[in-house]
Amino acid sequence: MKHAILKVAFFFGLVSGGVAFTFFLFLYWKATDPLNNGRLLMDCLSGLLFVIAALLYFRKVIRGGWLHFWEALSIGFLTNLLSALVSAVLILLFITKVDTSVLPTHLHQLEQMLLLRKKEYVILAGEDNFKRQLEQTRLTTPMDMFWDELGKKGIIGFFLVLFVSILLRRQTYSIINPGGPTEKTPG
Repeated sequence: MKHAILKVAFFFGLVSGGVAFTFFLFLYWKATDPLNNGRLLMDCLSGLLFVIAALLYFRKVIRGGWLHFWEALSIGFLTNLLSALVSAVLILLFITKVDTSVLPTHLHQLEQMLLLRKKEYVILAGEDNFKRQLEQTRLTTPMDMFWDELGKKGIIGFFLVLFVSILLRRQTYSIINPGGPTEKTPG
């Protein structure tokens, strides 16, 4: 059973990470900023769809229509983590090996946005915090982008996986009524 969980999560996570990177490439070829936060919504949505697909596949094919909460949580978390890792690594390789101008362009746009909204930022956070934020933006490295990508998708995905795991679990037994379905072996 553990191997089936890993196989399903691995497959769906790889495909989901590839889809997220494809969306990054689509934005790159459309000559828009592929590192902007607008992409995060599409990445999380596609990741959520692949988590749901992985859970439904596991429930129907491997478990014969049944799914424990812990199985759903394990598959969903591993699928989301692998998806985030694959897309973050591919984006890191792209911005360091294929087109090194993507990150400086993105950082320049962020810096311009900060300077444009300086007045509102200073009112909310103060002049010192504004200067610190501007300096941090200027010093961002490709590895910072990697960890940012992994962190955002990991945290958002965790809460989505928790919610979906609760919704898709299906079992006929509990502590009061022990027992359960027989396991189907894949293949």
